[in-house]
Amino acid sequence: MGRIQIRDRTDEWEVTTASWEGVVEVRLDDGDDLEVVVSDHAPYTPDDIVVSEQRMGTASTVFGHGPTWLLYVPTVLGLLTLAVDELGVLAPFPDPISWAISVGLYWTFFLVGVAGTVFLYNDARALTATDRSWQPNPWPFIIAGGSVVAALQTLLVGLPSGSWQTVVASLGGLFVVGCTVASSIAGPLYLVARHRFLTADAAD
Repeated sequence: MGRIQIRDRTDEWEVTTASWEGVVEVRLDDGDDLEVVVSDHAPYTPDDIVVSEQRMGTASTVFGHGPTWLLYVPTVLGLLTLAVDELGVLAPFPDPISWAISVGLYWTFFLVGVAGTVFLYNDARALTATDRSWQPNPWPFIIAGGSVVAALQTLLVGLPSGSWQTVVASLGGLFVVGCTVASSIAGPLYLVARHRFLTADAAD
């Protein structure tokens, strides 16, 4: 028996093998699952190797370890909230009930969006600490996502009337809030870029 600590991408695993002779490669497949590959001339097969423990997902964040697909959740929840609000789905319900559901959806979206943005930031920062060729900067994703959220909010709600100072202050506030939930826009884009570049790295 043998134990080997493996660090790849942004996480660590401990692999226990029934034997560790010959040529063995431990790598991540496209689904971020641990895969053991044994060469043709090794005296055993992949079935002889047992992975005793693996912790998969993104880098450790204040929210712990988690799969990267969680970054899709703010986008899906945002689209659902917007559809419910704009399409009048809650119209058949009494006003107090529809108001409570609408407010609950928006607050849930906001909290999940903030968590997703922190998740994106920490994952990008963790990747820059590795030797990967892709060293993502999270800020362009966050700023771009925040700008789009602010623009959508302006389009749907409008700007307050008054002096230009009031308008500028309103736009600034929308941008700041938009950046906190930027993962609702930037999350899927970040994941596409992440998959593309890390897959290219793995192929090299």
